Amino acid sequence: MVEHQSIIGTTVEGVSYAGKSTTLRQLKAKSNVCQEKIIIVPEYSEIGDLSKIKRDSIVNTQLAVEIILGLEKRRTDYLASELAHSPKAVVLWDRSPISCLAFEYAASKINNIHILHGLADRFQLEYENGNILVPRKFFFLRVSMDKIREREFSMLVNGHRKNPEFLRDSRVMIAFNQVFQLYADTCFQGTSIVIDSIDDNIDLVARNIFNFAASDTASQMPAINYPKFVQLLAYV
Repeated sequence: MVEHQSIIGTTVEGVSYAGKSTTLRQLKAKSNVCQEKIIIVPEYSEIGDLSKIKRDSIVNTQLAVEIILGLEKRRTDYLASELAHSPKAVVLWDRSPISCLAFEYAASKINNIHILHGLADRFQLEYENGNILVPRKFFFLRVSMDKIREREFSMLVNGHRKNPEFLRDSRVMIAFNQVFQLYADTCFQGTSIVIDSIDDNIDLVARNIFNFAASDTASQMPAINYPKFVQLLAYV
């Protein structure tokens, strides 16, 4: 169990190729030079093997809940350990439970087996029991489909592996963006920023992320109620 600081830091969200991880890596590199202490909570695929998550049966999707929660707890343990050494550091999340729920919502929209409600309930339970930390603020990098395809092509040319077909489906990308926008407008109202990433000026985006994350605008924000997400789906 972690010390129940509960909500801390800023999550950076967006679809694949929005530039989240690239921008955060750049920000981390610059922090090492300017001595600004930044903690970046690693993306799920950097913590564990997402290929173990199977969706070919109800049983396997139930197991997927445990795998995802296991990854989230490992991310929380990493963050808690880093905070123990640097309690005043700026905390940035490379995705958060919101991305996991957005993934499940997208799966539901294309009639795939999904674990949306079960995962939301378990996230809430683990949060209330002090087993996971969650972000306080929300930075949404919104990118057009044309820009996504352009960046995807550039990444493939440079030898990067193609994303799974599910994540390349335009319906899935639209569903992801609907969820991120919904969260920005509701649970994180007043503590969110939405930026249209229309160019590749990583320095500018990184500076915007850091300035937003380092501000204290959310110091009195109430705890986030993740299962509320399920209720909000009616409005997506």
